[in-house]
Amino acid sequence: MYKSGDYMEKKRKHEEVKFRHRFFHAFSKIIFWPFAKIVYRYEVKRSNIKKKGPFLILANHSIALDPAFIGLSFNAPVYFVASDQIFNLGFVTKLLKFVFNPISKRKSLSDVGTIKKMKRIIEEGGNVGILPEGNLTYTGKTAPLSPSIAKLVKFLNVPVIFYRTKGFYLSNPRWGVTRRYGKTVGGIKTILYPKDFNTWTNDELYEAIKKEFTYNCYDEPRECYRGKKKAEGLERLLFICPNCHKALTLRGEGEDIRCFSCGYQAHYNDYGYLEDGEKEISLVEADQKNKENLIAYLHKFTGEIIFKDKARVFISKQGKKEPQGLLEFNITPEGMSFAGDKLSCHYSYQEITTIAIQGKNKLIIYLSDGQTFFLVLDGLSSPYKYLLVFQYYKFKVNHKGEKTENTIDIHQLGL
Repeated sequence: MYKSGDYMEKKRKHEEVKFRHRFFHAFSKIIFWPFAKIVYRYEVKRSNIKKKGPFLILANHSIALDPAFIGLSFNAPVYFVASDQIFNLGFVTKLLKFVFNPISKRKSLSDVGTIKKMKRIIEEGGNVGILPEGNLTYTGKTAPLSPSIAKLVKFLNVPVIFYRTKGFYLSNPRWGVTRRYGKTVGGIKTILYPKDFNTWTNDELYEAIKKEFTYNCYDEPRECYRGKKKAEGLERLLFICPNCHKALTLRGEGEDIRCFSCGYQAHYNDYGYLEDGEKEISLVEADQKNKENLIAYLHKFTGEIIFKDKARVFISKQGKKEPQGLLEFNITPEGMSFAGDKLSCHYSYQEITTIAIQGKNKLIIYLSDGQTFFLVLDGLSSPYKYLLVFQYYKFKVNHKGEKTENTIDIHQLGL
């Protein structure tokens, strides 16, 4: 049976958990609380875990500042797993490591070094925080969890806190340009203890985690989130017209999204729904329809370039980003290409391990040779469309680079 302080009994030199982290945690709460209260109308439910830990904290991911909001609930530091992209920011990276000691992880990829550091922190009595989706939600619904989360929970073998934030997606959606104003809340939902889950199989534990973790903001009672130009940026999420099925013809303007090809129009209301004629649909439903239309679009596609953009491109090497300038970036049925004065190259889908999205307009491409490309897209361009197209062709092409007859559905696309 797990007992409070089990890991603290294992005396060892503190390599990860430092006294300064506790000091800066308390100080940052004092500084951040007025911002959270005034800007986000945040209601925090506090918990005393200082003498009860260590814990593993699993939380849904709606906005970039989630770790700061989650930290307001606890009186001890939480060491969060973070994208490796924040570890190549020079002085800023050094400051973050000194103050908060975040745990580096490559987006969408497993990392043995990440797991080892989590284990060290737990053994030193520290609390580890994970946003297991690995990405901000685009629709207000949590992304599917990897089954490996069950193995990690058993490996760390400490109580698991399921922490939930509400209202942040409707207040500041990932695709949006402007803020909306309404209530946000954060607090512990449930706690799962080792004495319970150690008797379960990995599959049973995974199902229990999925049940506690899965969240859809549209299942909550309606809350009003008012703001200006609420529909601007919706084309980052919805880029195939649901009426004429053409690509990249939708534009968010004011409170509406319109197709400049066929004239289709829908109103985005204060409750986060699209009013499409006489019916009202959530963005979860709209995203599903968009993916269905994208699959049909790609299935019939006979051209060369599917989507293209101008992007500021960087290559990440040894903790540093080397700028490559403003390049033309495109995706085709064969792979992805860059064209510019400093760089001109093409990578097949077999040469690309995975891609991930960061923030509202950034794309990260991980190559099988170890290189990482970091792209900042122009304006309201959608990095999401590149992720979905990549997933489509990655599934449709085998390891030899040959196209297959594999069928794909919307559940195989997305974050």
